[in-house]
Amino acid sequence: MRSTPPFRISIASLMLPLTAAAGAGCGSSASGPTTTITMGVILDRTGPVGLIAIPEVVQLAFDDVNAGLRKGGNYKGLGFAHTDGDSSASGAATSSGQLATQLVHDGAKLVITDNSNNTIAVMKVDYDDDTSNDLNVPILCVLCGSSIINDPAVVNPDAVTQAALRNSKKWNFRTILASKFFAPVAVARALAMAGGDATGGDRNGDGVVKASLYGSNEPQGLSSINGFAGALMARKPAAAIEKIFHDPAADPNGTLWATDAGRLTDNRNETTNTVDVVPDFVYESSLPGTAIAFTKTYVQGNYGVPLLHGAPFGNETATLALGDLANGQEGVGFATYYPGTSADFFIQRFKQHFGKAPESHERDGATTYDAVMLGALATMMAVKDLADPATVTGAQIRDALWLLNDPAGAEITAGPDGIAKAAMLISAGMPINYQGVSGPLDFDSNAFVLGAMAHWVITNNHFVDQQIYDCTKGPTCPELAPTY
Repeated sequence: MRSTPPFRISIASLMLPLTAAAGAGCGSSASGPTTTITMGVILDRTGPVGLIAIPEVVQLAFDDVNAGLRKGGNYKGLGFAHTDGDSSASGAATSSGQLATQLVHDGAKLVITDNSNNTIAVMKVDYDDDTSNDLNVPILCVLCGSSIINDPAVVNPDAVTQAALRNSKKWNFRTILASKFFAPVAVARALAMAGGDATGGDRNGDGVVKASLYGSNEPQGLSSINGFAGALMARKPAAAIEKIFHDPAADPNGTLWATDAGRLTDNRNETTNTVDVVPDFVYESSLPGTAIAFTKTYVQGNYGVPLLHGAPFGNETATLALGDLANGQEGVGFATYYPGTSADFFIQRFKQHFGKAPESHERDGATTYDAVMLGALATMMAVKDLADPATVTGAQIRDALWLLNDPAGAEITAGPDGIAKAAMLISAGMPINYQGVSGPLDFDSNAFVLGAMAHWVITNNHFVDQQIYDCTKGPTCPELAPTY
């Protein structure tokens, strides 16, 4: 590592120190830990896609981890704290890489990141030509839905980006389901909105099923739109498909959204550059801030073509920003949580703190909470045989992450009781199997995980699940009845 990164001053305003109250929550009392391990947490906190509850969920998770360590007999004298960076969403992807470098330089043993664009920026630091700035710590990404992240066969024209995406050094771990699973379900929902079996998806009866697809020009949007197109062609080989991509940093208050709404709903196909037919439906998958801006314009403009949303729209920011305009909006995205004991705990914990149940279908709260739990459990396992836990390395924590889901291990659930139980088992050299809020979190050989997705409709300013699909049961993601 460089002793003084050259960008330290330029990103200082993005570094968010813990408050005194937060520090107290991370086990700083006189009877607290003798060794505090720090995790760096990079989330959008002030940008247009900032997820309102998540910084507080981060603190809840650290509070619960430290409470569990105390309950478990102050295992190895450990405690956990976090130092934070503000990614300010897609427009600051480069800053996310710089923030990660700074956080690790300042002592973070692990980094938690948010969306695909920012995660890739952080991953690239370990694969550029400058080995002096390598992070050499695990990355846990909580909103990296893009299916190209951790794909060992992905091709990218930029050599550094391709190497990072392939994740050959195994630093990056996903805590969220890849968006490729959404496409068949999203296509089925879009065709249903366009009339279903009665019309075969040809809502306007012109003899052609036409889909207009709209996404932000960044990894999530590209992956989602291309995945939807592929799934639609598999289902409707004669379908006409139009793809339009927009700048993810476009002004939410600008005129782009009305212009693009018109382009999406006319009879011109921007992909083939020909005049064909009016679309039967529009599918959008854009980062939350731009998805909200587009939707507001689309609803107010009454463009008359059914609109289906991808995963990023499904978060609390949409209902707060749009108010009654959000009602009736429909989409397919990540389930808010995976039914089970950990989800039961998380819902009650969330209700105690916020006074309401979580309902963000980008699953940000669940995966963020799980990332903190995974980081803590891996560190606990990594320091088991160390005389001085403070000497634990990023590589040791990375290697321990692969050991948290042993099928023969005792089940560990989210929250203080799970941490306390894990401390006892790890001390005895026994295997564990973490079952998270967002799913079982069983990493495959490329650090992908499986989970659940939901088809939702906004009713009375709340996301209401219509169907839940369990992708842990196989690639067809069989349907479950909504549990909560």
